[in-house]
Amino acid sequence: MANVQPIFAVLSVLLVISKSQTVMYSRDCVCGTKNYNTSRIYNGEETRPNEYPWLALVVSLKGEKFYDCGGSIISNKYVLSAAHCFDETTRRVDVYLGVHDVTEAENGHVKKYTVQHVIIHPRYDDVDSLADIALLKLSEKIRFSRTIRPICLPENERELRGNSLLFAGWGETEHGETSDYLKHTRLFELSRKHCSQVLDLFGHPSDDLPNVICAYHETANACQGDSGGPTMDYLKGYDRVLAQTGLLSYGDECPEPRRHHIVTVNIFTKVTSFLNWIYSNTEDSVYCLRPNRR
Repeated sequence: MANVQPIFAVLSVLLVISKSQTVMYSRDCVCGTKNYNTSRIYNGEETRPNEYPWLALVVSLKGEKFYDCGGSIISNKYVLSAAHCFDETTRRVDVYLGVHDVTEAENGHVKKYTVQHVIIHPRYDDVDSLADIALLKLSEKIRFSRTIRPICLPENERELRGNSLLFAGWGETEHGETSDYLKHTRLFELSRKHCSQVLDLFGHPSDDLPNVICAYHETANACQGDSGGPTMDYLKGYDRVLAQTGLLSYGDECPEPRRHHIVTVNIFTKVTSFLNWIYSNTEDSVYCLRPNRR
């Protein structure tokens, strides 16, 4: 955060004050640490249970139908997701934390939270997919545990390693069926030049280029049901600590079975472009500190 003033200790909470917002950090928890250090990730393979403890299953009731999206825990009261997952027909939103197998979402080890308020970015445009980002304020504070804890937010792009991105979600498989289990894959970011060309193909305003990430992988695509899920990258100077770089907005249709060597591109809302908005709307919550540097 730019222009940060001195940090004051308030009991077990650190209070960080900048010109634009106040952010509270707890000394009692850390962000961005996986439960397993997977050395190699195959495309679209099942994760180990609760490998990414910040992943949230977001279930919305629209009319008489339920719709699933992804999300991520960022503080003790807020989950980050995509704005397009919600509209005027949304009657109720619940967030399930600690989920691996969605068929067991009602089991005791999974925690269900009701969303008190959905905060849509004021510049969100459902036609052009501008500012496709939303904050979900939960009705009660999250109790962090080994299987439920937040991801870190980056201060800027320079502190990210930038080799590739991780993505995880419960979206459709290449066979058109929703995955019961959380899966993850490694994505590769397009250059700004190629991303601009992709945005033109999608009809996305080119001047929005600084606010999005274009990422791809052959046949391992983010699919329907993955919307709002996070892209992640490791922070420089830390021992395998992950920060959220983006969240899934939209992209190519999922590849059909047996269509190999097809490059599919997805558009992600870039989190660093919206940090001030995120922090200014979550001042009533507490974030977790990063682990010590290595």
